Parts: sequence; C-alpha cells; structure tokens
Amino acid sequence: MLKLDFTRTEYNKICEELMLNDFQKRIFEYRIKNMSIVQMAMKENCSESLISKEINKIKKKILLTRLYEKMSKNVSSKEIENNDFEAFQRF
Repeated sequence: MLKLDFTRTEYNKICEELMLNDFQKRIFEYRIKNMSIVQMAMKENCSESLISKEINKIKKKILLTRLYEKMSKNVSSKEIENNDFEAFQRF
C-alpha cells in the first residue's frame, strides 16, 4: 500500500481531475490516512469487497489519467507502462 501525503488543495485537485464520486472521495481519503480495508468497511458500514472494488476503480482512474497526460506529452509507451504499472501496484 502506498502511503500518500497530500495537502488539502492537492487532494481536492486530484479528486476533481479523477471525477471521483463522494464515496470514492472518502475511500481515497481513508487510503491517504493509511486505513485498512477492514477499517474502511466498518466506517462506511459496507462489505470489504465493496471497498476493494472502489479502490480498484480509483486505481483505474488514476492510471488512465496518468496515461492520458503522458500520451499528450508524447512519452514512449514503454516508459508509460513501466512507471505507471509500478505506481498502480503500490496504491
């Protein structure tokens, strides 16, 4: 799990860029606070599998956003795959 440290402004910008819904924003914030999936599920009163699914959706949004940004800057596909796959796995 990647430990994330953002300012409130950075967090808001990321949420806006990724177009996260309210539930995903809370999950993302819990992840930033280094909460476990079990803790998140208890806090949200839902199943762990639902939390895992939302985390995967957030990961995909992050990956797609990063890929789009790099493609618009004409970065090589090999460079995109290596860097983004590692970041995707750490989240």
